[in-house]
Amino acid sequence: MRFKIFTLIISAVFIILSLCLFWVQIIKGGYYYRLSQNNRIRLVPEDARRGNIYDAKGRALADSALSYDLVISPQEVRNKKEKARTLEKLSLVLGIPLHNIEVIYKKNYTAPFADVVILKNISRELIFKIEQLNQELPAASVKPKPQRRYMLNEASAHVLGYLSEINSEQLARLTQYGYRRQDLIGKSGLEKAFDMILRGEDGGMQIEVNNKNFQVAVLGSKPPKNGMDLHLTLDADLQACAYSLLAGRRGAVVLLNPNDGSVLSMVSSPAFDADVFTKAEDSDKIRATLRDVSLPLLNRAIQNQYPPGSIFKIVTSAAGLQTKKILPGSTVFYCPGFYALGGRRFYCDEKEGHGKLDLLDAFKRSCNVFFFKAGEKIGQDSIASYAYSFGLGRLTGIELPGEVKGFVPDKNWKRRIIGENWFDGDTLNFSIGQGYVLMTSLQAAVMVSVIANGGKLVQPHMVDMIGNTKVKTQPLRQLPISIRNVDIIKECMFNVVQSEGGTGAYARVEGLNVSGKTGTAQVTGHPPHAWFVGFAPSENPKAAIAVFLENGGYGGDQSAPIAAAMFKKMKQEGML
Repeated sequence: MRFKIFTLIISAVFIILSLCLFWVQIIKGGYYYRLSQNNRIRLVPEDARRGNIYDAKGRALADSALSYDLVISPQEVRNKKEKARTLEKLSLVLGIPLHNIEVIYKKNYTAPFADVVILKNISRELIFKIEQLNQELPAASVKPKPQRRYMLNEASAHVLGYLSEINSEQLARLTQYGYRRQDLIGKSGLEKAFDMILRGEDGGMQIEVNNKNFQVAVLGSKPPKNGMDLHLTLDADLQACAYSLLAGRRGAVVLLNPNDGSVLSMVSSPAFDADVFTKAEDSDKIRATLRDVSLPLLNRAIQNQYPPGSIFKIVTSAAGLQTKKILPGSTVFYCPGFYALGGRRFYCDEKEGHGKLDLLDAFKRSCNVFFFKAGEKIGQDSIASYAYSFGLGRLTGIELPGEVKGFVPDKNWKRRIIGENWFDGDTLNFSIGQGYVLMTSLQAAVMVSVIANGGKLVQPHMVDMIGNTKVKTQPLRQLPISIRNVDIIKECMFNVVQSEGGTGAYARVEGLNVSGKTGTAQVTGHPPHAWFVGFAPSENPKAAIAVFLENGGYGGDQSAPIAAAMFKKMKQEGML
């Protein structure tokens, strides 16, 4: 009886084992086979070359040159003792403490078949030294790798942006697109906006590894696909010129072709050295850049918004002419140096007053009192409506990330956000570009382009081609302003620069007619912001400019000369 029970137990065990084997080998066999395959096959990536960025004349603004990294191949180190000898020898050769070498090795180690980067972008002398020690350091080698270079460095930093190592949040979001740990990724500018196009598609080798994760065979390879190039509308010479003219002062210069919106130059100052972000050894410089109180990473052309001051009188004039609240030649106001409203005085820059003025004289001399009275007649709603039509209070659509949209105030906003009604004094300030209205330097260039091109709104853009494909641009949109009224404002702007007594005399260029408008925006407790917007040649505009200096003083004294120098440079280059 006992023997039968024992036999039944043994039989049951064998049946269970058979069923388990059937389940594992037949039912789940494919699943475990795939696991074993995945466990023995590894992909060793090979970096793609990042696409180059060129200016309008085909000159490289950013490219990728070969740099060389010192690496250790763990697979060539047979045991811990040999690894220790290799690290000790490297410590002596590099002059780096052994503990630091060990920390770097541990941090960058991923697998026996994957190279461990010890030093990036090593010198030519060190390359020769490592090659000469090949017998003593068989596990150490020099590996070529593309290194990003920026030809204009700080002059193009805000437009091109910079690369830096991918962080954990970005990696979690972008792993599905082929991004890996320690990849360099665009963090600002065009490098960020077009990162997936510029970075290309990495290739690599498919290798077989043994149970200890060591390579035993190469199963296949896939060549990397280099990133596509960007061809811009920018001109490298104009970029360098604008940056040198700002001379480290806080501000921006934006130069557009007013006929199609192409950006000829966009510079923000102070700027930063984009190269330091790609080098781990420059961590001190990175921290210094991030902590700099002058905010060098801020693109003041598109990421900061400021009161426009008197350059906003372009909008007020357009609104007044189009609504017929201002009639050229016949609408005359008297300026005693101030305008009294409700027991408060709103002052003109000319304390003694300008006397009787029509639109042409008021615009040329930038008389606030004339525009106070004009703004009161036109009304806040009409001025705001025309401000929106000139592209203010909304994004321009430039390809760069981080653009802010400026601000055009209205009665509902003030009541809802500030909890107050809109007062007549608000309209007076609004009419001369003070109070709540804000704009970016790029918006200022777009605004003046409307006058330069005969009343059409442009969408600014700076990417002309991606690879060999031309980028389609948005057509210009005609604004609700007549050619006659545009011509009147053009005449006003011509007089600002070219006529005796105009506030923009410092924008004159010998042999070239320049039209413009100065602006001095008051800032409580700080020096005023200095503005100049204009275009040239006055007869057939090919360039529109906005120059902004943060707390820079008077626009006619400080910003206008920069515009003159930029137009002079274009004339010398045969662009005007």
